[in-house]
Formats: sequence, structure tokens, C-alpha cells
Amino acid sequence: MSEEKKIRVPFKKNDNVGLKDENGNVIVSTDLGYSKILWGAKNTALVCKDQKWALIDLDGNLLCAFIYDNIDRFCENRFKATTKIVDGYYTSRYYSLLDEKGNVICDDYSELLTVTDKTAKVCKNNKWAIIDLNGSLLCDFLYDRIEFLCEGYYKAGIVVNHQPKLGNLIVEYADTSIVYSILDEKCNTVCGGYNYLSEICDGEITAAINGRCGIIDLKGNIIIPLEHKYVQPLGEGHYLLSYDKPNDNFWSTVINRNGEIMIPARMKYREILQFKNGVARAYQNEKWGLIDDHGNHICNFEYTFIDDCGKGYYRVVKGAKKNVMRPNGTLVLNEWYNDVYNVEKELFIFGNTIKKTKDNPKTRYIRGVANTNGAILFPTVLENVWWVENNEALYAQIG
Repeated sequence: MSEEKKIRVPFKKNDNVGLKDENGNVIVSTDLGYSKILWGAKNTALVCKDQKWALIDLDGNLLCAFIYDNIDRFCENRFKATTKIVDGYYTSRYYSLLDEKGNVICDDYSELLTVTDKTAKVCKNNKWAIIDLNGSLLCDFLYDRIEFLCEGYYKAGIVVNHQPKLGNLIVEYADTSIVYSILDEKCNTVCGGYNYLSEICDGEITAAINGRCGIIDLKGNIIIPLEHKYVQPLGEGHYLLSYDKPNDNFWSTVINRNGEIMIPARMKYREILQFKNGVARAYQNEKWGLIDDHGNHICNFEYTFIDDCGKGYYRVVKGAKKNVMRPNGTLVLNEWYNDVYNVEKELFIFGNTIKKTKDNPKTRYIRGVANTNGAILFPTVLENVWWVENNEALYAQIG
């Protein structure tokens, strides 16, 4: 059974802060000399005294000594505590992980950063490792950098030679000074030996060895051979290809997993973004539109920009006005508005801005609600409207 959260009300007296319960009884007296009280996790609070920080419970019991220069909430039931060590002009910072009782889980790290809701990355002697939130090391301090890839996977890099002198710029995928591996959730090495690993897209990654790029999956299986100048996954088996000759890359070329050209450069798309359900946003003749996976126009290319609007819909911009577009290229609203917001439950909020004028002393933001079938459920008469209860309902105010 979960512990009931206690109600506490802060109050101030003579520049010190205390806490009272909901009945006005003093729980934490200002005589204790606390200059700050901040809420922690559940029934804990962070307190500052004489420029040092500690944890208390909401009955006022001290959970740890005032030895830390700062304490921040790290994640649920965990806190990051900072200790400063000054040596002349140089200040070193060391970090500890505390539980909700103020106990030290692990300490003496030069950096402590959240990675997932179950893990953190820590630095010691300029090397990085991954720990769980009980402080257990999941891998040794081997890596010069560690980054989260996606649920259950990390990319970890080791510097094998120093960067060239300043001024000799190397493109990231052509940089051979670092070697990356993919680690699983237990920090076991899945595959490695790469000089570059991109962000993930539909479970696929651009990888490079010695400046030649291809596509791999999270197990290291090769999808497109590592023999190209650059290749970028666009989702759903589409890949944006870069050639070695710079002039060949002015227009976008998209290939499939077999290396067959699906959208040739002669179609003259300057930019093609990620595919979703066979549809992508593209830029041609200085305007944006939608295309299918063979480069055919789904709508007219007449928009200043097209953005993802959620649930398979798009927000289209024409000058200062916006609308919502279906994936088949048709517009949802008959009129254009200053703002349209993301689609949830087949509904979206839209609105206009009424600027301050001589006759209108205050700038107003009026909102309405529409269905993706084009029906206006509420016209622009609402002053405030937003989603509540995990996007299960809308809260609205008139006037």
C-alpha cells in the first residue's frame, strides 16, 4: 500500500522558513534556521542551512547531514547531491546518488546524468559507465562517451587517437578518432568497430567505418553495405543517398534496401524528410508539399512549411496562416488560422490572434475546436482551451 502524501504549508519568519500541517500546527520550526525548503519526492523535502543542503521528511526529521553544496531531485525517489572542493582558483564538483531516506547509494563521481528511468551514466577519471538506480555498475569505466540510442540500447565510444589540430575540420562520419559499439540494456556489447553511429530511425542506424557509410540494425546486421559517402534512413525502407561527387548531391536521391532508386535526382527535390505510411514531406522549387514513396506529388507544392501535426496529420503553413492537412493532401479546414495544434482523439485546437489596437487594449488569443472531418465543434470564442487527463478531455474557458 502506497504511503499517503502529507500536506505541508511553508511559512516564513525572520528570513527563515518552516512548515505547518493543514491545521496550522508547526511541523518544522523557523528556529531551525532553514533559509530554503523545496519539495523533494513524496514525503521528503530539500532544506538549506548556512549554504549547505540536506534532506528532511515531512515530519521534520533530518535524513542526512548538512554536508552538500546542492541537492536536486534526480528521478523518482532519488536525489543528486553535489559536493564542491576548492583548490586555489580551481573548483571540483563530485556527485552522489541518494535515496529518499538520505542514504548514499553511490558517490565520488565527477558527473552523474540521467539516461533512462532505470539507469544513469557516471564519469570517473574522465571515463564513463552506466549504473542502475541502486548504484550497481552495468559496465566498467571504459568509454569516453555514452549516449542513449533507444529503449534497451546505448552507443558507447572509445577515443583511439587524438583529433587533428584545430582548423582541420573532419565531417563526423569521416572521423576515425573514435570507435563506437552498441550496448544492450545490460551493457553487453552487441556489435562494434564503427567510427560513427547516427540517431535511430525505425530501428535502423547510419554506421560508418573508415569514412564509408551504410545502414545497420540494432543487432549490427547490415541492411545497406558500408560503401557510400553517406546514407540516411528515412523510415519504411527509404534511404537518402549521398554521392562522392558534390554536384551529384544538390538534388535528393532516395533508394530502397536493394539499392534501387525510388526517387531519382532528376525529380529535383531539394529536401525529403521521413516517411510515414508511405507519405513524406518534401521541398521543391522553394515550396513544401507531400509526396509518395516514388516522388509523386500528393498535394500542390505551395506551402511555406509543413510540420508533423500528430496522428498522421500535417500542419501546413502559408505565410502567417496555418491549416491541417490529411495524408491524402486534402485540407481539413475551409478557413486558415494563425494557429493550429496537434491532433488528439481526431480533434485539434485552432485559433487566431487579435492584436492590441486603439480599440482593442489587450492582445487576445481566441481558440476553437475542430474534428479532423472538418466539422467545427466550437468556433473561435474560447479564451483558453487545453487537453487534460492524459489527453482524454478538453478544458475550455469563455471570456
